[in-house]
Amino acid sequence: DGPCRAGAGDALRALLLRVANDPGGTITKLLSLCVGWLAAGSGDTHSPTNDPRLRVAAMQTLGLACVSAPGPAAVATRAARRRIVESLTQHDPQIGTSTNAPPGDDDDTVCGWQTVYHALLLVEKMASSCPGSLTAVTKIDNAYVALLRGESSSRSALDRDDDDALDGDPLDHPDAPWRAAQQLLTHRHQWVQLAAARVVGRYLAENGGALAAETIARDEDAINRRPIQVDTVARGCVAVLEQSTGQFAVELVEGLVTQTVKNLTFVTVVLMKAAPSDHDSLVALRRENESNRGREAREAEDADDDDERDEKGDASTKTHDDVNKPFKEKTLRPPVPWLFRRLSKVGAGGCGSARGGVLKWTSLLARSLGETGFTRNPSVAPALVLPNALCADENVSGIGDDIRELAAEALEVLRATMPGDLFSRAASETRVRINQRRDERRKRKALEAVTDPQRAARMKTSKNEKRSLARKRKIQEFRSGKGSGGSTKKRAREV
Repeated sequence: DGPCRAGAGDALRALLLRVANDPGGTITKLLSLCVGWLAAGSGDTHSPTNDPRLRVAAMQTLGLACVSAPGPAAVATRAARRRIVESLTQHDPQIGTSTNAPPGDDDDTVCGWQTVYHALLLVEKMASSCPGSLTAVTKIDNAYVALLRGESSSRSALDRDDDDALDGDPLDHPDAPWRAAQQLLTHRHQWVQLAAARVVGRYLAENGGALAAETIARDEDAINRRPIQVDTVARGCVAVLEQSTGQFAVELVEGLVTQTVKNLTFVTVVLMKAAPSDHDSLVALRRENESNRGREAREAEDADDDDERDEKGDASTKTHDDVNKPFKEKTLRPPVPWLFRRLSKVGAGGCGSARGGVLKWTSLLARSLGETGFTRNPSVAPALVLPNALCADENVSGIGDDIRELAAEALEVLRATMPGDLFSRAASETRVRINQRRDERRKRKALEAVTDPQRAARMKTSKNEKRSLARKRKIQEFRSGKGSGGSTKKRAREV
């Protein structure tokens, strides 16, 4: 259980602290064994050291060493960096988790999640206590490699070849752990998602300024050199929150939602600043609409000429219906439209903490943008107001009181942050949109009652049955609250 594991961790941490400065090199020998146990899928598959549980224990020991003895742990984790990245990439969702997980490391939710989870925790501790082990480009310490391989301090030719090969090894590159953590944002297990989100959040906290400057400046070379990209993180965060919607919706862990919202707020601000302003977008839209309108006019003239040729017996290439379709002008959309569209669905129809997370994201984003951001991109206002207006609407059923209070607070934040009458216009536009959707649903139901009366009858019967069961449940709750199952008149006579 939890207290037992915590006690074992405290005992091991105390032991590591005692031998941290041992002149005999006790801690180095122990940590070298841990690095050797991290060999995933190498050697004899029947060997007792080739066990995923042993790899997990080795990662936990190295993580404790990072806190208790950061000096020796930095050397050990530098030697183990490649094998840690191997454990991460073996569970990359882009490659396929089930086929790449080692045998014996299984779970009902997803195969092999324990190994990759503890590998991410170790990367986080390395970044916190031993950052040099992640950024080092130097080769592994000679004496350490000798202890790791059970050899003397003098190195063999094989050691030199392996060590020289590290220079071009992508798994041993300093950016490899961060890149692997970014891919694991879309892992199937929520604990792995949480650990990956925390690792990515640490990278954004340390390198966010430079990453934002490169993204806003659209420096493609610098962006491609980065192990973590803003757009990839944004899509991974949205995919995490979307797990709470649809037919197979699941309740998300509160910590996962909190960390995801933090990362998503930062990358959203960066993407919005990198996008063109609404003024520039409107100018480009007018030019595009004028170009499309002129093309439509030319196609209409060509169709008239084709009609004249048809009357003379010539073949026509286009029908009149192809060119007489009404021209639809493109309207202004908010920056990064896919992000706001997908998050609005989570805020409107998500379950549990994910819905509340989207509402918090709207508040955090509004505070980060400020009046300057809303003045530059006022088109984002309705997209931020929509999920909060739906959750605060009393006519919408199935929303808890805590979510309604959170939506009301978010609306007040938006009202205080947006300049001028922008909030009023956005709220009015959102209300019109909600009413239009409701009218469309009513008309669709009325039309279904005429076109498919059997289905409408089944739905009506099902609704009446649910209403009857709800009525019986309320009566039973009332009677149980009175303390008697008899009638009211009988209880009155007894009194």
